Amino acid sequence: DTIVAPATPPGRGALGGIRLSGPGTRSILDDSFRPFSTRHHLEANRSCLGHLMHPVSGQTLDQVMVTLFQAPRSFTGEDMAEITHHGSPVISRAIVGLCVDRGARLARPGEFTCRAFLHGKLDLTQAEAIHDLISARTGYQARLAALQLSGSVSRLVKPLKEALLELIVPLETAVEFVEEAAESFGRDELLNRARELSGRIGELERGFRLGALVHEGATLVLTGLPNVGKSSLFNRLAGHDRAIVTEIPGTTRDLLRESVDIAGIPVTLIDTAGRHTPADRLGALGQERSESALAEADAVLVVLDASRPLSAGDERLLA
Repeated sequence: DTIVAPATPPGRGALGGIRLSGPGTRSILDDSFRPFSTRHHLEANRSCLGHLMHPVSGQTLDQVMVTLFQAPRSFTGEDMAEITHHGSPVISRAIVGLCVDRGARLARPGEFTCRAFLHGKLDLTQAEAIHDLISARTGYQARLAALQLSGSVSRLVKPLKEALLELIVPLETAVEFVEEAAESFGRDELLNRARELSGRIGELERGFRLGALVHEGATLVLTGLPNVGKSSLFNRLAGHDRAIVTEIPGTTRDLLRESVDIAGIPVTLIDTAGRHTPADRLGALGQERSESALAEADAVLVVLDASRPLSAGDERLLA
């Protein structure tokens, strides 16, 4: 069937975009799109300027630019079109409604990318990279996702997959045809190939750990005794005065969170209450939350007062 959906986020802007994909794409446009000039008409891989009109009422919805892509030379591998309109939510809803009235249906989340995968335009790692690229919070995240979209992971995985299949074939043969394969089954050779392949997969796994850190981000918790400067450091790392800073010990009672970009990795900074023996229920709750944050942190930054020797409290905290 034919699907339609906005390709740009909700809200107002100079331009908005709507995508159509499926066998009914061309007929929907033929019914409703009128080029500005009789010398121009819709043709594959070219943009055409004109009016989008309701075929029944004749009402003009907007002046639009339509780019048509014919199967299989499109993102989804199907007949597909991109409609660029003025960026009003009212116009976007009207155009989507028109397409639905003419036989299209609203696309499910990710359905355009899913169709591209099903038609062999993308492999699964590239399909996932599109989501990562859209969701990127740092420039480094975006660069890694763009590399994955270009097929960098696929190029690494494909030879490993082929080597595994080459390893499986003689094993399956030995199981199915025991007598015929008895002489040709080189156990030591297969073991050596398996060990070599395991090492290559291990290298890929180590790279995955870094990729997972960049993809998911990290949590960094600041801890220390009261009034050693945790909140001042927190504000400096955050780039603005997020935490209240005073000379009074115990100013910070609750957890403060801020997202920052450190070397391309999205990091959630957490400022905690100074570590001390609480004197009241409020202080005890603050200490409990600090302990919980420390237990879940990827890294802990212990802040010390360098103007004085390490105290017993500092030593306990470091331990």
